[in-house]
Amino acid sequence: MFGGATYRYPRWRGALALAGQDALLVTALVVLALLRPHEALSRALFAAVPMVLGFGVATLHHPARVELDDQGIAFARYGRVHWFSWREIRQIRVRRFLARDRILVRISPSTALRGRYWILSSIERFDELAAAIEARARARAPAPSAS
Repeated sequence: MFGGATYRYPRWRGALALAGQDALLVTALVVLALLRPHEALSRALFAAVPMVLGFGVATLHHPARVELDDQGIAFARYGRVHWFSWREIRQIRVRRFLARDRILVRISPSTALRGRYWILSSIERFDELAAAIEARARARAPAPSAS
C-alpha cells in the first residue's frame, strides 16, 4: 500500500502489549517444564502453547501495524500482511467495548484465518484509525429496507 495512513504501536508499548500474551504463554510453559515436567498439565501445555502461538502468527489477529489508503486496508505483523481491497469487502464490523481500550474489526468475506483483528488503544492515533474504519463500515452498510 502506498501513500496512505499508517498506524503503529510505539516500539516499547507495542512490544509489551502485543508480545505480552505470547511471553506469558512461553513463560508458563518453561516454568511448568522445570517444576513438573511429567504432569498432565505440562504435557497439555507442550502441545497447546505452540498451537496458540502458531494460530496468532497465521491469523495476525493482533496486528502491529494497520495501513489504510484509497485502495484498501492492510493488517501486518511478523513480516506478514493481510490486505483487503475496498472493492472486494462486502461488510466491515467494528465492535467497541465498554472499557474503550480496544476494538474488534471483522471483515467479510474472509477465510477462517483472516478477517478478525484486535486493535488496542495504545496504537498511535487510535481514535482516528477507529473513526476511519467505522466510516468505511458505514459506507458498506446495507441500505435499510422500506417496509
